[in-house]
Amino acid sequence: MHNSNKMYCKHGHELTTENTYVRLDGSRECRECRKRSKRNGDLRRRYGITNVEYARLLAVQGACCGICWKQHYTEGLVVDHDHKTGKVRGLLCPRCNYGLGKFQDSYDIIQNAGVYLAKAEGCFTAPYQDQLRDLF
Repeated sequence: MHNSNKMYCKHGHELTTENTYVRLDGSRECRECRKRSKRNGDLRRRYGITNVEYARLLAVQGACCGICWKQHYTEGLVVDHDHKTGKVRGLLCPRCNYGLGKFQDSYDIIQNAGVYLAKAEGCFTAPYQDQLRDLF
């Protein structure tokens, strides 16, 4: 039995030409529900969480990145996880997630980067600060 006579999907979305996916067998599915279902499957497969758990993380973080704390409505937040354990740590904006990956998820490297930036800003003196100043 096909659902070609239905006007709405099971979640109440109207089945119009623009938002309806037609399968090979002729049955139809709302594109919004299809997208949500695919995302839920991806989250479960990659991180072991559901859309509901993602939404809970998003609410707890106030729709903000866990590192820069800026709100990211347009690009969305990605799931950050420990690559060794697979445990979800939170949600990050794509830029911070990329940066964290480049720092190899290493607290020591990130801390060294902070020290480096502080030195460059003149936040404290370093033995070679005068030589650096002469270079620029």
